[in-house]
Amino acid sequence: MNSKTKKELYWIEGILLATFITGVLVFGDALWDGQPIDIQLHDTYFVFTKTLFLVVVFIVLFVMVYGCRAAFSSSGIILKIVMGILVVIVIGTLIIIRSAMYRLRQPAAFMASPPVEERWEGKFSRAKYPSDKYTIAYDTIEADSFRIVLIVAVESDTTFTQTGEVWAQRLVGDSVTQKCVGSIDSEVGVWVPDQQPIPGMFMTVEYSEYGGKINLVGKQGDFIEIPGTLYALDVKDRIYTAYVNGHDTLVHEYDLRNHRGTNLDNKQFLRNDLTFQQAGPGRWLYRQK
Repeated sequence: MNSKTKKELYWIEGILLATFITGVLVFGDALWDGQPIDIQLHDTYFVFTKTLFLVVVFIVLFVMVYGCRAAFSSSGIILKIVMGILVVIVIGTLIIIRSAMYRLRQPAAFMASPPVEERWEGKFSRAKYPSDKYTIAYDTIEADSFRIVLIVAVESDTTFTQTGEVWAQRLVGDSVTQKCVGSIDSEVGVWVPDQQPIPGMFMTVEYSEYGGKINLVGKQGDFIEIPGTLYALDVKDRIYTAYVNGHDTLVHEYDLRNHRGTNLDNKQFLRNDLTFQQAGPGRWLYRQK
């Protein structure tokens, strides 16, 4: 290997090192968590992997470095002008990327704009909830090994009773699974426990006096919908549900190990060995009484 080839390899290795350092400075420990990047540019959100981001950074640095080398090593004035303009464009691009990443590093509690790109047909869409009729809030929750985004869409033109819907999105890497987990009305709301009762899963409860449903989702698989608002777990990892005013009868049994559900049709009475939980410490999403 001649000295010229070695020199070029050193330059490429330096660019790779600079790319890695950029990734560490921007993401920190989150560089390795497999979560996608949500970047807002004006009114548009872009979602892509960190690997793609680092590839773009590498290409930008590569063009900038070799553009500078070509400009300073050439005697042609036209080439120097062209390369100078190219370097300015590349530096401007880096500044824009850094400004967008500043928002990424901020705490993601409630966000004013959607955290995922709306490209999944049949799922949550801003087109269904126009801004002149709905107020939309986003709440990001970090679960064990995935991320949950709760989306609350409430009609903004109602005088006495707020109505709307609550959506939940599960994000794992580039994968997004989402579902409408409940409605908002005069006697209906959605409740999220502060302490999730089932390890590795996230629970929401659509709560009403005579109905409702429980939705469960984990890192893998689809949402599991179980009728009922009160819930209890036994030692065999089975969840039992009942309604608040269900006359002390069971509604449903779901086996978390074998992923099988059984409709009990209110024919079995509540068991003494089960301790049922209901809405308590946690967050209510627009429930009126």
